[in-house]
Amino acid sequence: MSAKLKVFKEWLRANRTLPTAEIMRTTANKLRGHYAYYGVSGNSRSISNFAYQVELILFKWPGRRGKRGSLNF
Repeated sequence: MSAKLKVFKEWLRANRTLPTAEIMRTTANKLRGHYAYYGVSGNSRSISNFAYQVELILFKWPGRRGKRGSLNF
């Protein structure tokens, strides 16, 4: 899971100039693919933890991008 989170952070860093709507749409597609691949019986806790970590990364990112400060989670 940590390797996938690292890949996601690197992707976000490389594509941070894209419009926010496109970043969110691509993130939703990435999460859907992750759920489809790793979504087996008994793995729901790990999948929900991965989604939570991605959400934290996404909320941390706009605060660095804009001048208004960070958004509250």
